[in-house]
Amino acid sequence: MIELTAQGVGTTTKQAEPISKETEKHLLDKDLLGKTTAKSMNNTIFYYNSKLFGLRGVDEHKHLNTDQFDLGVDQRGKYITFNGRASKTYK
Repeated sequence: MIELTAQGVGTTTKQAEPISKETEKHLLDKDLLGKTTAKSMNNTIFYYNSKLFGLRGVDEHKHLNTDQFDLGVDQRGKYITFNGRASKTYK
């Protein structure tokens, strides 16, 4: 069994489809994302933390800390570096 698994037999990779620009625009148009209400702002933060930093679940969002982010400037401009904690995404 171990040999078959190592060869990829009986294994499947689960991967979510990325959200299209059209879907993202639809969410913004319906005020599900944006800054019009506290709920839409919360949704927006959750969405962009997931999209940009690869956070996967509520726990990863809930345990964010400012020391996980570094702000910097280089010849191309300003940037943010995210240092994730040990999780399924960051091992």
